[in-house]
Amino acid sequence: NNLLNGKVSSVNGKNGTAITLTRSDLGISSDEVMQQWLKEARFVEDESGLNQQKINNKLITTVESIADLIAITNPKDGRRVFVNGLQGGDFKFDSSLISVNNEGTVFNGWVRQYVGGVYAEWFGANSAIDNSPILEKALAVDLNVKFGSGDFIFKSECGIPDTSGTGYPNYSDKKITIEGSGSTRFLIKSTDRPVFTSARSKGVNYNSGKNLFSAKIDFVNITMVGSVANAKVFNGDRLYNTFVERCNFYKIGTVLNCDVVRDGEDAPYSQSFTFSSNHFAYCDAIARVPRLYNFVFSQN
Repeated sequence: NNLLNGKVSSVNGKNGTAITLTRSDLGISSDEVMQQWLKEARFVEDESGLNQQKINNKLITTVESIADLIAITNPKDGRRVFVNGLQGGDFKFDSSLISVNNEGTVFNGWVRQYVGGVYAEWFGANSAIDNSPILEKALAVDLNVKFGSGDFIFKSECGIPDTSGTGYPNYSDKKITIEGSGSTRFLIKSTDRPVFTSARSKGVNYNSGKNLFSAKIDFVNITMVGSVANAKVFNGDRLYNTFVERCNFYKIGTVLNCDVVRDGEDAPYSQSFTFSSNHFAYCDAIARVPRLYNFVFSQN
């Protein structure tokens, strides 16, 4: 008030106090007065001598990318910044995690604030890349992974983790959920091997006779589209206790595939796989497997 030589008036009401700043003697509006007041923040100092203008300059509240977030210099614990874009969201700084970067929920001390599962897009999922390694990365952080609307290519093996850590995930107290939005499409481009398999059997262990399986997995609300001839989706040799619900399969070569003899059996087999309330169109085979144990196919 002294600096601007203006007049401050206030009116108390039931919803609070309304404050009006005017320079009626000069014909300056209250908005103009406020803008001038903000410009003079350099005159307001705290006990350390840091003026308000310098504080304002540091208080970036929104950035356009994760790169911009990481580039903020000398952030203080508890500082909050919102990031725009697919990888965006609300972040809070924690200096104890300055060396942590899982490429989805923690970026050099900036911790994503969220409730529930993670989104694959936070880890870089998009329509132009193979999203198998992206889903693996997300599952390493949270066992509930969601996908937003759009197309997501899957052309290599995607290893689902063993949640027990003991080799017997069917006895684990944890469950994995991979969930779409209803307009999520997985474009399946793998032909020689099914896309979704266990992490332990991925790669060189594909033909292993050991029982390298993962279990307690739900696939929900996803459209699976065969983008190549004879596209294969699920490795029935390696995924047990799996529920596929409210999904849509279109032009898939083989939805559930088993071709490895293991565990002392005389033929490949699938163990505890359920398809419920799904749609299938132009699929060559729903289950291509010599033997099925505890297989459920209901209301499809």
